[in-house]
Amino acid sequence: MNVLTLDHTTQIVPQAEDPALEVDGLVKSYGKVVAVCGISFLVPKGQVVGLLGPNGAGKSTTIKVCLGLTRPTQGIVRVFGSTPVTVEARRRIHRLVPRLVPGIYRSWWEQA
Repeated sequence: MNVLTLDHTTQIVPQAEDPALEVDGLVKSYGKVVAVCGISFLVPKGQVVGLLGPNGAGKSTTIKVCLGLTRPTQGIVRVFGSTPVTVEARRRIHRLVPRLVPGIYRSWWEQA
């Protein structure tokens, strides 16, 4: 099992020629507070990957950057080869989210 920590990055999943998600050297700071410190990983198409860590580790911030909801301070994020800050990339991501995570836009009682 490969592990991603704040101090060291290893390969989480095998290298992919055309990954669904590529994160390389991602840094996100809010003023002097560093929320994400230089993480890198690839997620091949068809793979499911979870982010695990304690409160304040940067999991939600990483997801927000990957979805284009906030811009990285440094580093590269590509979703299906495009940076999520472009309008077309955002549209593509938002079209995919309901299929990738069924029920994400439904309330908890509708999912039961």
